[in-house]
Amino acid sequence: MELKDFQKTSLERIKKYLELVRKEKDKGNARHASEDAWREVEKVFSLGQYQERRNGIDHDVPNFVLKIPTGGGKTFLAVKTLDVINEVFRKKRTGLVLWVVPTTSIYRQTVRALKDRNHPYRQHLDIASGGKTLILEKYQGKIDRFTPLDVEENLVVYVLMLQSAARNALVQKDLRIFADSGGFTDFFPPEDRLDSHEKLMEKYPNLETFNEAGGIWKRQIKTSLGNSLRLLSPVVILDESQKAYSANAQRTIFGFNPSVVVELSATPPEGSNILVNITGRQVNDEEMIKLDLHVTRKGSLAWKDTLWASVKKREELEKAAIKNEQNTGMYIRPICLVRTERVGR
Repeated sequence: MELKDFQKTSLERIKKYLELVRKEKDKGNARHASEDAWREVEKVFSLGQYQERRNGIDHDVPNFVLKIPTGGGKTFLAVKTLDVINEVFRKKRTGLVLWVVPTTSIYRQTVRALKDRNHPYRQHLDIASGGKTLILEKYQGKIDRFTPLDVEENLVVYVLMLQSAARNALVQKDLRIFADSGGFTDFFPPEDRLDSHEKLMEKYPNLETFNEAGGIWKRQIKTSLGNSLRLLSPVVILDESQKAYSANAQRTIFGFNPSVVVELSATPPEGSNILVNITGRQVNDEEMIKLDLHVTRKGSLAWKDTLWASVKKREELEKAAIKNEQNTGMYIRPICLVRTERVGR
């Protein structure tokens, strides 16, 4: 899969920004590195005001949006962005990537592509990792385990749905992602070394624990997936990020103590740090939009009739897509895009 011209220029801009962030951090400006680097990029490109964000241990987190219209190859650009992050920011091929998606259909599509060694997405991940890529997932009752050695020797891409992690803090302790699990004990001190648990919590104060601070019993860190993620400073790829701007969702994402957050969205909300803005014309100029255009006119002026007809058409396309997948093994996801304009309250 060859890079399009707009993808090449996008990656150059991302690389420039991350190089500046790394430079700021290296010279001791860890507190506001991402914002100061943004100001430098702003001198060359027309960007909006930067919204600085911090993770669960109060570290500055470079965070930016790749605004890409539907059909513009957002997943491919995200994969290539990971390569840039490893090259100029993390300066290593291994580590943890947390790939967060909002829906079941996108989850299945993403996992299928990343696990397929013949798919271009996976092939480019293997290039970035030197052939050492692990694709793991958390879905419903399934939780893939991994060890510190796995993360040290591989590029571990962990895919999960936002709903499985984003919950009210009051009930977070009941989620399986934060529940104590024997599969992640290697990331934590032995159970009887409570002094080591306290030292680790001094560095990562947002770890989930048994017992409360200041109680009769000393705290012990839960050996959970959620706590393991927090220790590893993952790169976060946030797909359809416009769906993750509630206070709770943001608290969850940045509570994983990410080192970088990359957002993918065709419609980012106000206040987003849009670093790359791809237009529909750019996508069309690269001949990425090749479908015929069929215009259907309805006699009714009622908007509900139009919406209902659109839903029915999408259902027809879904049946055709399922049949096509059965015959060819290739799944095509039908999308119904509804555009509305605000006309008042």
